[in-house]
Amino acid sequence: MTVTDDFRRKLCKCDDGPIRCLKDDDFATQLSFKAGTFRRGPRASELDVSLLRGRVTVLDAVRYVTGDRNPSERKVAASQVRFTTIGALRRAGFTAVHTPGRIRNGPHISVVWSSEDPLVKPVVPWPPDLGSVFDGCFNEVEGA
Repeated sequence: MTVTDDFRRKLCKCDDGPIRCLKDDDFATQLSFKAGTFRRGPRASELDVSLLRGRVTVLDAVRYVTGDRNPSERKVAASQVRFTTIGALRRAGFTAVHTPGRIRNGPHISVVWSSEDPLVKPVVPWPPDLGSVFDGCFNEVEGA
């Protein structure tokens, strides 16, 4: 299975589809396990940057990402979340895709960039200037 196949397998089955089911005024949250070190683009083996749908607390984001219902106080204290909206991401040229995987209506969102169809041809790595553009979509940080 290729990375693109794995990405497509995780797409939501919402009636509106994995892009339009996310509304411009929906919030999205990004987690960092180390304060001030948010990811600014996909890692080498990925097509996307992961966010969570909604305004998610640091504790709940750590719980979701680690799968640990009782994460250590130290891990939570070192972590941060930052917030944006789907509309801000779209206005900056990104595509937010609902990718809950096997979790029905799950909160996972994939942010991809493409000058073509983002579900067919997401571009990686992102052009160098896109990291700053992505950072500019976020306006609020909580934690650490």
